[in-house]
Amino acid sequence: MSTGIAIWYMSVWNLEVRHYTLLSNAAAFSALGVIRWVPAQHIMAMGSLASCVALILIATMPEQRTYWAQVFPAMILTAFGPDLLFTAAQIIASNTVKRHQQDVAGSLIGMLLSYGLSTGLGFAGTVEVHTNGHGRNVVQGYRNALYVGIGLAAIAMVLAVLFIRIPKDQRDGWEGNDVDQDLAPEACEA
Repeated sequence: MSTGIAIWYMSVWNLEVRHYTLLSNAAAFSALGVIRWVPAQHIMAMGSLASCVALILIATMPEQRTYWAQVFPAMILTAFGPDLLFTAAQIIASNTVKRHQQDVAGSLIGMLLSYGLSTGLGFAGTVEVHTNGHGRNVVQGYRNALYVGIGLAAIAMVLAVLFIRIPKDQRDGWEGNDVDQDLAPEACEA
């Protein structure tokens, strides 16, 4: 629902408020078309890279620094990480199973993403607690936890580029060969 709202109001804003031409409005959406042609492993690598750079920005910033110098760019990149990673994971799941299995595959990916988020946070928290000098150097514990995140993002990026290969889906529509064969012929006619 929110995607439809976003696309509609971005167009209305561009056309009515900014007075874009129809062609200019279409060009404003060109970034969405690029993702369709980028292989899933590259989308995953870009998401991992965005997360990695965001973590580097936060891990390396001085304790007292203006928000705009490192936190703001990190927040922007943080938004791209999950969007690209979760989307790529769903694309991979969708393209590797038959149509009637996609709901289960999507649920499995969602569950794995949730477990991954919590497990990674658990690893980082463990490192933080064991490297903060028993609470005397909290910032160092935070930095070390962020370094764990950097390492995990870097590993994910390398794994995505080297090992994930999903053939491009060439189907124009749904293929009829994966429909349940349990339906009686008269049910198909109705």
